[in-house]
Amino acid sequence: KLTPNDPGAILSGAVVFKNSDESLTDGLDIEVKSRWDLSAGNGKLTTGFTWTRLLTQRIITSTGTVHDYAGTHGDCNISNCMGSPKDRFSMALTWDMGQWRLGANLNYRGSISNKLEQSDTECAQTLANGMDFPSGCKVDSFTTVDLSGAYKFGKNTELSGSIANVFNTAPPSDFLTYGAIGYNPLDYSGALGRYFRINLRHQF
Repeated sequence: KLTPNDPGAILSGAVVFKNSDESLTDGLDIEVKSRWDLSAGNGKLTTGFTWTRLLTQRIITSTGTVHDYAGTHGDCNISNCMGSPKDRFSMALTWDMGQWRLGANLNYRGSISNKLEQSDTECAQTLANGMDFPSGCKVDSFTTVDLSGAYKFGKNTELSGSIANVFNTAPPSDFLTYGAIGYNPLDYSGALGRYFRINLRHQF
């Protein structure tokens, strides 16, 4: 809507951009894969290992303040309240022989300090009696094992199945996440529990 004193549409504007915070993240990503042909017609074995080691996760503000988050629950603006575990790794083993394929996977998330950053002297959460929560102000590590198998009927049909979280491992308590759902989103498979899946695939 125009008015008599309206100067008209804005044709241009001047904006000055200024660098704010500085971020630094470094670490190691290691991936190893191997494959062996087993003797005497015993098939093939494939192994894999992936490891991520977080060495530094740092924010330096424009005023020079340094915040280090590696190994802590971290700033929710950075980690979406999932924390910054220093170690995460997975191992996979697959055996193929003829029409059979069997596999196993192990997944590990390292423990994290339940503090918002490394320099904090107090736990991010406490119980009503003032004790740190969880005990020791640490969200425990979490490990799951998955199994899978498949059998081929000829060239075009395959029956497969899997069991996720074989040991029905429950996730450690962690209420410092979005929605305070009681567990870390990284540990979703633990919250879901053991579950089975069966698939039948046929190519026409």
